[in-house]
Amino acid sequence: MFLTSKRLLLKYIVWLGISLAVSRPLHAEGLFWQTIALVQQDLFPDQHTVPTLQEIHATTYLQRVMHERRVTQEQKDFIRNGERWLNETAKEQYDKHYVVLSRSQRQKILHVISKERWGEQWITTLLTYIMEAMLCDPVYGGNSKEVGWKWLQHHSGLPRPKKMLV
Repeated sequence: MFLTSKRLLLKYIVWLGISLAVSRPLHAEGLFWQTIALVQQDLFPDQHTVPTLQEIHATTYLQRVMHERRVTQEQKDFIRNGERWLNETAKEQYDKHYVVLSRSQRQKILHVISKERWGEQWITTLLTYIMEAMLCDPVYGGNSKEVGWKWLQHHSGLPRPKKMLV
């Protein structure tokens, strides 16, 4: 009986250790994407005349970009590092993570980092990917239901891609 209980205890300890090791990166990954989605919202707020970030699937599009093998690791690292540097700035200024700041505090943080070379480049990079999400063929994960094209009254060229080419 003791060996059975000891085995169960060991299995539980191993399972718990694996669960904790896996949940930390998943939590960090979730927080990363939560921060990115909020920054996108702060950079490109909803307007009645323009497709929303949700309609163009801006965050989903960037997630696909981050898993695309043809995007350089340097570019992916820059996006990840920018999120980390953004949060370091938020903690320096307000002693809080970016996602818990008020809208006006977040705008101030974006203004502060825009004065830094990395910050200006990072903001430009995120805005570029928002525009790509709005204007790409929907097969690439953005521009859901062609809302970006419809907004611009654009008619796509033919033939259109049937699957992702990049």
